[in-house]
Amino acid sequence: MTDTPTNKPFDEHSYLIWMHASQLAFFVGIPSFVIPLIMWIIKKDQYPAINTHGKDILNFQITLVIACVVSFFLCFILIGFPLLFALIIVQLVIPIIAANKVNKNEPYRYPFTIQFLK
Repeated sequence: MTDTPTNKPFDEHSYLIWMHASQLAFFVGIPSFVIPLIMWIIKKDQYPAINTHGKDILNFQITLVIACVVSFFLCFILIGFPLLFALIIVQLVIPIIAANKVNKNEPYRYPFTIQFLK
């Protein structure tokens, strides 16, 4: 018996879940925007939902970077340390919530996000 490759149809739903969850790569040293950006670039023109979610993810990540820079400078007056800690928690919790909502086919918009990409 020979193994023949199967042509599985593309699963947009799973792809969206992985796009949101891939932001957690931050905790293993990969910048949190890299994997979602690559995934978005690959499929954004083929699937409108991937285009929308990809823009939301990237807007969230850009907003987090800006917040981290501001918090870093606020560390000089000591208020930035709790803000940086809060941002780490946000970076962990929000993508998990987003992936969970997508898994349940519920709409989700990232909170406190500046819309750079529209």
